Formats: sequence, C-alpha cells, structure tokens
Amino acid sequence: MRAMTGVLEGQGLSFRAFPCAQSSYCTDSVYKLLRPTCNDEAMSRGCPILISSPHSGTLVPLNGMQHVDVSRDILTQTEDSYVDELWHGAASTSGVTMLSALFPRWYIDPNRAEDDLDPDLIDVSAGLPPGMSFAPSTKSQMGVGLIRRLAAPKTLIYKQLLLGEEVLHRIETFHRPYHNVLRSEMLRLHQKHGQVLLLDVHSMKSVGNETTPDGPGTVRPDVVLGDLDGVSCAPQYEQCLKSAFLDIGYSVKINNPYKGAHIMKLYGKPKQGWHALQVELNRGLYRVEKTREKIPDKISTVKSDLSTVIQALLTNMKAL
Repeated sequence: MRAMTGVLEGQGLSFRAFPCAQSSYCTDSVYKLLRPTCNDEAMSRGCPILISSPHSGTLVPLNGMQHVDVSRDILTQTEDSYVDELWHGAASTSGVTMLSALFPRWYIDPNRAEDDLDPDLIDVSAGLPPGMSFAPSTKSQMGVGLIRRLAAPKTLIYKQLLLGEEVLHRIETFHRPYHNVLRSEMLRLHQKHGQVLLLDVHSMKSVGNETTPDGPGTVRPDVVLGDLDGVSCAPQYEQCLKSAFLDIGYSVKINNPYKGAHIMKLYGKPKQGWHALQVELNRGLYRVEKTREKIPDKISTVKSDLSTVIQALLTNMKAL
C-alpha cells in the first residue's frame, strides 16, 4: 500500500489525507492523518479536538508474521476493529482532526511506553541495542506490553524470543512516527485555539476476562471514559463528553475499568491547556464479538450517534 493522498469530502468541509510516514522495511504506511480544510473560518476556529485511534490498524508489515505462532484470525481479536471507521464520520462532519494507526497493536502498541518491554519476550543474551531499556509495567507482566506476548489468555503469539534489534526497529519505524505526528498535531491545535482536547478512542469487550482490570465475567457499560483519575483532563471537558453520551441514551462509567494508559500520560496536561480523554466503546454496540462481523444497522446507528456526540461536545465547549 502506498502513502494515502487525495481529498475526502465531508458536509461543507474537505479532509486532506496527508502522505504517511514510510519505511523501506514495510510496504504499507504507518498512519493516516485527516486534517480539515475549511473555507469557513468560524467553523475552523471552533474545532480544538483531535481524535486518535491507535489500535484500529490492520496492515501487517512486511515480515511481520515472522516467528508468529498463531493464526491471523486470532491476532485480529486484539485489534480495535472498525473504531476508526466509526469515528471518521464524526470527524469529517465536524471539522475535527483525526489520526489513525495503520499497523496492528499486537505488532507494536502506541499506547505503551517505549521501555514497557516484556522480559519474557525479548532475547537479552547478547545485550540490548543502544537506546533500549526495560521498565515493564503491569501491562507487560500481563503479556500485553509494548509488544504483546499474549493474543489472549494463555495464547502465546511468538514461537521464539525476539531480538533486541527487531524490537528497536519496530519502535523507530512505527511507534515513534505515530507519536511524532500526534505531538505535532497537539501543538498545532493548541497554538491555534489556546486549548486542545485529545480523544483517544478504543473498543472494549462487553465482558471482562483474565487479562482485563475488572476480571472475568464483569459486564461493561456502553462507554468508559478515562482521565487517569482526574489527572489528564479538566473536569468540565469530561463532563461535556459524558453528558453528550448520556443525552442519547448511552450508559457511561468513568475510569472503570479503564483509566487511560501511555497516551493519556504523555498528552494529558490540563494546566498547559492539553486535555486528554480515553474513550472506550463497547463492541457489542456494533459487531458480533466472536466473529468480528459488523451488524449493519447497529454500526450505522453508532456512527450517527458519535457525530451527534461530537457536535454536542463542540457546542458545550464553546459555552464554557
């Protein structure tokens, strides 16, 4: 796949798909950035929102399946399937910038720190390459760190340890470019508006399991908003988003079971005007979970609902 170019037309707005970061290592792109171009300056001024979809990528890099010991079908269960599609409509009708990863999260996860490495996955017999270090979090201990060891509970992804050079290559070629553009867009929007709100969008299982914070059998709400227990976002912005979901009949919880992770920690700086919220949508709202099959009428409804939510959020933010 070549870098994406061209213009996607929205309702009165046009979105340019900027060329993505490229690597000689892979035949596909790293990310897709949709940035609004609008002749209506009033509309343009009113869009201090950036949507990030770090886990919806599906394009496996060249040689990406090397050493993998499970089927592609099992790996896709780790992906936030259709999340970028769900939010794209909301962005394109509201003048909101949107960034999506094109590589899969099991290959390398943008929502983990570079040193959140699983010691049970990396071959350290020859030492680590310069620039690499280990600081495994509880995520790595659960097998879902920067590079996943587990596709599901007790389901190993790789049949052998990964070399440090391979891990560093994934960091430099995929993880850093995604964060470089995310940081750049946060800076751009903050400079333009004085405040910027990052919505880091994900999907969640309808019921928890052994690898999730809430444990097996826990039934989830429609939406979970995470702000690192009040650290990553001013409360008024979170309340605006929560109210927008509640007003259209969605059930919402805050920080339970997901509070946010690496992206929230990096970009949630409310005192500096950088606000960040993690948004988890229940997969049962729009797809058959076991087969990943879309439910056409439900997915259409969710797309429409998210457009309504973003419009309400923008309206409420302007009133603050």
